Amino acid sequence: MLMYMRFKDGKRKALTFSYDDGVETDIRLMEIFNKYGMKGTFNINASNVIDEEREYAEGQISRPMARRRALEAYNGEIGKNHELALHCYTHPFLDRLPRDMQVYEVIKDRDAKGLNDTVIVVSEGAKPKDGDVVIKKIVADSADTVRLGGIGDQLASQLEALLGGKEVRATNIGHTQRGGETCQYDRSLCTKLGSLAVDALFEGKSGEMVTIYNAVPQTVSLETVLGSGATGETSKGGSHNVDPNGFVVKTARNIGISFGD
Repeated sequence: MLMYMRFKDGKRKALTFSYDDGVETDIRLMEIFNKYGMKGTFNINASNVIDEEREYAEGQISRPMARRRALEAYNGEIGKNHELALHCYTHPFLDRLPRDMQVYEVIKDRDAKGLNDTVIVVSEGAKPKDGDVVIKKIVADSADTVRLGGIGDQLASQLEALLGGKEVRATNIGHTQRGGETCQYDRSLCTKLGSLAVDALFEGKSGEMVTIYNAVPQTVSLETVLGSGATGETSKGGSHNVDPNGFVVKTARNIGISFGD
C-alpha cells in the first residue's frame, strides 16, 4: 500500500519554528512572525519565569521573562496566533520521572501560566502501578460478579495530597451525562433504540435519527431535529444558534471550558 503524506494545500515539505524556556527574545520573535504571517511554537517551563522585572547586561543571550510580562505576551494580543506548549514546571525528562511526579509537573506548570483548571480522565479499569483495580462491590449471584468503581475518588485524594492544597474533584461523567445512575428502563430503552437503528439501516434509511415519540418507535430526519440551516426555531426546521457572547457561553468559559478558539 502506498501512502502520500501532504501538508496544507498539498505541500510536500514544511518548516516549523519551535523555541524553548520563555525568554525575552520570544517577544521579538513573535513580533517578526506576526509581521510576516508566520506562526511558531513556544515551549515554556514556568520555573524559568522570574517574579520581577530584571535588567540584563548587553549581549546576554538567556534572559528569563518576568511572570507578568510572560502572561501578557503569550496570552495577549502578540501571542494569540502562536502555539503555547508546556515544557513542564522544571523542564524534566518525563520518561525518567515516576507517574505521579509527571502529573505534578504538568499541573504546576499550567497553574503558573494562569491555566487554573486541569482535567484528568481515568477509566474504571485503571489501576495504580503494582496495584489492582478498585472494586466497588461484589454481586455474588450475578454472571458479572465484580463491579468496578471508585478509582476517580481514590485518584482525587492522592492528587490533593500531592499538590498541597489544590482542590481536586472527582465526577463520574457517564452518570452526569445520563442524569443519574442507570436503571432497567435505561438499559431497555437503549436496546430498543439500537434495534430500531439497525432496522432503519436494513430499510435503506439514511440521515435520520431513531426515537420513541408518544410510545411509538420511529425515525425522524436530521433536518427536522437539527434544522435546515435557516435561522429560526428548531422545531420548525430552522437552526438554533447559540450566542457566542451570551450568558451560557460566558459561564462555560468562566469555569474553564474551552471552545477551541
